[in-house]
Amino acid sequence: RFVLQGAAISKITQRIAYKGIRKWKTINYKEKVGTKESLEEIRNALAKDDCQPADHIIWNSIKKDEIRRPIQLFLWKIIHRANKCGDYWFGKGEAENRMYCSLCLQGRKRKYKLETIEHILTECKKGAQKDIWEAA
Repeated sequence: RFVLQGAAISKITQRIAYKGIRKWKTINYKEKVGTKESLEEIRNALAKDDCQPADHIIWNSIKKDEIRRPIQLFLWKIIHRANKCGDYWFGKGEAENRMYCSLCLQGRKRKYKLETIEHILTECKKGAQKDIWEAA
């Protein structure tokens, strides 16, 4: 005997197939620790305004039509910690020195600051932070 599971290929639409694949992929999906931490940091920042949004509300808020696609992608990468900075370079051989902010390592007071997006946008006093925020 032959046991057929799922939809018959002759009857399936691309939409049904896509939904099935997405469902199959998410069954064993485990959220990354960095993503969970980022979402928690967002909630903590919004707690000052008595706002504790659920994860899906945070994700939907960056997908709004008012936000240009490159900005949406940038925000998505920040939340997933997918930018190639900081810890990304750990264990990458000679490129490992890219983990630290090269601007903070210059001068007399050499400080090893992990080069995260947060450091680049809000902490680094030697970078183009001022220019970035003036342009924003």
